Amino acid sequence: MNNDGAGLMSVATLLVAVVVMLVLSKIAERKNIGWLQNFAMPISMFVAMGAAILIARVLPVNIAYFEFRAPIVS
Repeated sequence: MNNDGAGLMSVATLLVAVVVMLVLSKIAERKNIGWLQNFAMPISMFVAMGAAILIARVLPVNIAYFEFRAPIVS
């Protein structure tokens, strides 16, 4: 493994952050909550970090830390 982060964990964390950010932004728009718009990004980052911890704990190690790049052969 290269352990450079190009794998399932990073993609799943990114997707969770994007979805949470979009949901919080829509809620802030519809309910006219200004402070939520300001804190949508940090909240989505914290939720994504929590999702990464859950993914690491729930999935088997060979799946959770799977990387898409081929190993570098020296």
